[in-house]
Amino acid sequence: MRFLNCMSGALACLALSASPARAADCKDAITGLLTEHLGVVASKVVPRADLVKDLGADDLDHVELVMAMMATFDMEVTDADAKTLKTVGDVIAYANRNAKTGCR
Repeated sequence: MRFLNCMSGALACLALSASPARAADCKDAITGLLTEHLGVVASKVVPRADLVKDLGADDLDHVELVMAMMATFDMEVTDADAKTLKTVGDVIAYANRNAKTGCR
């Protein structure tokens, strides 16, 4: 299942399965987003996993992941920053640094 399948005119559906309440939940929330929408098993979602090479994300998946992060963690992600998100670890670290809710 891809992120697009969840979108029905609102981004709220992207945050349903991954609404972290504590900082420790950030990794779990990212793992949940990736496993649900990319159809990968959680054991593959490790910090060193490359979103494209290891998890099979394409360009659209990457854009939708950024949108899901923005909705889930109430944060902004610039285009320049989005281009730096190459691995699961990059995504988790970015969310930890920039989330207004969830990862702090």
